[in-house]
Amino acid sequence: MVVMRRLVLLGCVLLAGCDDAVVLEVHTAPGVATETVQLYIGLGVCSDCPGIQPPQTPEILPGVVMFREAANQRVREAKVENGVATFRIEASDSFDRFDLAIAVDANGQSAAVIQNLPLDTAGRYRVDLLPSSGKLGIKPATANGNFVAIWRQPAGMQQCMGFERWEGGDLVGERVFIVPENDLDCDGRAANECAPFGFDALGVPPIADSTCTTLAPLALDVDVCKLGGPTCDEATGTPHPCAPTEYCLPSDYCDVTNLACTVPQDRDRCLFTTDPANAMLHCTIGFQPSSDQTHADSCGNSLFAKFNLLQNAGTTNPTTCVGPDKDFLLEPRAGVLAFQETVKHTSRDTANKEWTLETRIHWEGDCNYKLEAQGEKAVGVTKPDPKPTFAQFWVAKNGGARRKVLVPIVIDYTNDCSMPSKCTLILEQDDSIARCLR
Repeated sequence: MVVMRRLVLLGCVLLAGCDDAVVLEVHTAPGVATETVQLYIGLGVCSDCPGIQPPQTPEILPGVVMFREAANQRVREAKVENGVATFRIEASDSFDRFDLAIAVDANGQSAAVIQNLPLDTAGRYRVDLLPSSGKLGIKPATANGNFVAIWRQPAGMQQCMGFERWEGGDLVGERVFIVPENDLDCDGRAANECAPFGFDALGVPPIADSTCTTLAPLALDVDVCKLGGPTCDEATGTPHPCAPTEYCLPSDYCDVTNLACTVPQDRDRCLFTTDPANAMLHCTIGFQPSSDQTHADSCGNSLFAKFNLLQNAGTTNPTTCVGPDKDFLLEPRAGVLAFQETVKHTSRDTANKEWTLETRIHWEGDCNYKLEAQGEKAVGVTKPDPKPTFAQFWVAKNGGARRKVLVPIVIDYTNDCSMPSKCTLILEQDDSIARCLR
């Protein structure tokens, strides 16, 4: 975490005649009028929290999630007098220091971070609020300053808050959430809490439970096609038959004119009989005749069909590939979708003898990948037997949630070893996959 504002110790060289506790003097930001200041103290870090999804946010925002002190108490609040709000904090049996706190005015228009403050030594500290504005989440390249979100339980006293700082369009350090340990998203759900990190959100089904495809919001005004499955809707308290998973799909899988993917929907029929026209990883693998002329062997350069995931994605903001580092390939096995390291593609000759090509994908750093292909094909065959296969890729933008995409793989064979085998990501700019990647 990067320190946002340095604490300045005020006077008090000796404890004698000085404060007998830690006192924070929080100075209001120039031009920002407020009558009170609130102080959120974070005491422990949630080790398995991916982030939090505040109200009116379409996805979980990654960040450090910290537990508020005494979650059953209200937030510390102090009145502003002559431009200063004063907080007195004493060490207690529960904590003698805190790692992080955030001071924010009552209107959420200015804020500051306070870090690594011991409470067992008396002292007086100055904290300067800086103006804050806007919503949490991905920002344009011109973004600068503090951004704060504060929300409370609909029918309760507990509050959640999120803080981030941007400089020149880059998130500085990590986004921070300070939340009650017993209600991480402050939606007050004692029951039907199927999305513990999202305020009144849908649960996120795992891919193994997927049954359908569905349109889902990527941003407030942008929808994408996603693999879906059953879960619950926290806002209504009822089951939801087809909520989006983490995985984006090409738009063709949510096209209302695609009969394979409309209600009543069969997931495998939709995924594995649809011919994606607008988004695919198209790979051409080179072969040469075997010494006995009975089949064709993959060329030596077939091992290195390199490609860049973002080459045709139309990205305008920095996007980083963040995984996975193995098990890229998806195919149906016994009715369950599962990722694996390798997939086998077969072709048959006139005598119905089967020849096998094995493929796998390697991540080479940044957003560069290569398809490894080893094996044989039948003579005269230009592509393997139909076998729908998907590749998964994970990307993230600065300050944004991790996004996962499933891209169908289309393989062609060529009898030419003079040219290297290659893979090209084919994308129409308005396709769901392109939207998820940029």
